[in-house]
Amino acid sequence: MAKKYAVVSTRGGVGKTTLTANLGGTLADMDQKVLFICISFDLI
Repeated sequence: MAKKYAVVSTRGGVGKTTLTANLGGTLADMDQKVLFICISFDLI
């Protein structure tokens, strides 16, 4: 079964991208399939 994780904050500069990249890299190292989707709240 697929697991879904969300890293969300409307503030900038709080480490969302860094956390997401590190989490995704760790999961990939554990032979998990990883899909990143980045949404900028400034554009919504």
